[in-house]
Amino acid sequence: MNIKKIIKITFKIILIILGLIVVFLIGFFIYLNSLLISNPEFADNYQTQPGTYTQLDDSTRIFGNNSLRKLQEGFYEMYIEGEPFERGNAIGILTSDLHEYQEDAFINQIKKMIPGEFYLKFLKYFVAFFQPRY
Repeated sequence: MNIKKIIKITFKIILIILGLIVVFLIGFFIYLNSLLISNPEFADNYQTQPGTYTQLDDSTRIFGNNSLRKLQEGFYEMYIEGEPFERGNAIGILTSDLHEYQEDAFINQIKKMIPGEFYLKFLKYFVAFFQPRY
C-alpha cells in the first residue's frame, strides 16, 4: 500500500474517534444540565420567613395563623392560610422535624433491604439515570 493512503486512512480514523468523543462529551454535558435544579421564577418575589413554630402542648404547634395538631388516632390535622408560597413556607416550618423523621425511617428501611454500600450507590445512580424527567 501507498504511504499516503495509510496516512489518509489513519487521519480519517482519528477524526472519527475525535468526533465520537466530542459527541459523547456534548451529550454528557446536556445530561448533567438536565439534572440541575433552578429556582422558580416567582421565588424572587417572596421572602421566606425564617422562624420556628410555637409548641402549645404535646399535640399542637402554631406558626402565625397556621397550626398543626396531632389527633388521638395518630393522624395530623393542619390549618394553613396565605398565598401559595407562604403556605408552603408555613408547612415546611410546622412539619420540618416530621420530614426528618420520615426521611430517617425511609433510609433505615432501604438500608435493611439493601445492606451492601456498593449496591446501594449503584441503585442510586441507576434510578437517577432512568428516572423519567417530565
